[in-house]
Amino acid sequence: MGDSAFEIAAFVTASAGVVLVVLFVGWYVAVRRRSVSRLKVSDGHGVLLGADGGELVIIVRAENIGSLPIEVTGWGFRSKRGRVLVPADPLPASTQVPVVLQPGEDASFFVPMRDFERALRDAETSSARPFVTVIARTDVRARHRVRPVATVAVARNGTESARADIDV
Repeated sequence: MGDSAFEIAAFVTASAGVVLVVLFVGWYVAVRRRSVSRLKVSDGHGVLLGADGGELVIIVRAENIGSLPIEVTGWGFRSKRGRVLVPADPLPASTQVPVVLQPGEDASFFVPMRDFERALRDAETSSARPFVTVIARTDVRARHRVRPVATVAVARNGTESARADIDV
């Protein structure tokens, strides 16, 4: 009877230990996720309306989906070969960098389609992946590459996005 009681006590103690470890790890993950800045980068195509009509544009959007502020220090596109294409003349409607995004805020950057197509030709590539640079020169990239509008309908529908966890 003594061995059986000892085995039961050991089993109960071990079970309680496992439950406590699972609870602690769950708590740690929840706290860690809440204390990390998270930036979502998405891209798309649109028409920017102005006094002289509409202009076809590439849109790069960065949204702070975390719980801490995050500083955006730059943005651009990266070709398949790793060449960085930074728009020389973004439209005035674009958010000016550097900018600090509070939780829930976003920044949008607009590039005329003709300028984007010219940059792709100069880089000798057919597509480029948008990125946003945040503190410590870390690039957060979108999941998919952007192509000129003529090839977009064939390549994919909708807007693509990427998420990255950035420690602040």
